[in-house]
Amino acid sequence: MTSVTRGDSLVVVTEPLTGAMLPGWQAMLGRVLDARPARLIIDLARTPSIDADGITALLEIHRRLLSDGGQMIVRAPNARIRRLFELARVNGVLTLETEARP
Repeated sequence: MTSVTRGDSLVVVTEPLTGAMLPGWQAMLGRVLDARPARLIIDLARTPSIDADGITALLEIHRRLLSDGGQMIVRAPNARIRRLFELARVNGVLTLETEARP
């Protein structure tokens, strides 16, 4: 699901963010990034899992947005995903919001 409001784009991820899911996810996200949002919010509140490929994809999106003057926020990752971010040492690179918002 995606929506765009006042320069912000919201992407709600409801399936595992893993290598197997990335081709379709990246195609959809490419369309969102082509709109050059000021902020991209990736909501992981309903995402059951992530793997190294998913983390790499988030980092690539983060870098692309930064190079275009935008910002990416990862919203509401569950405790397991936050732990994987810590282990991968990306929790200091990605902007994380720990609370889900309506």
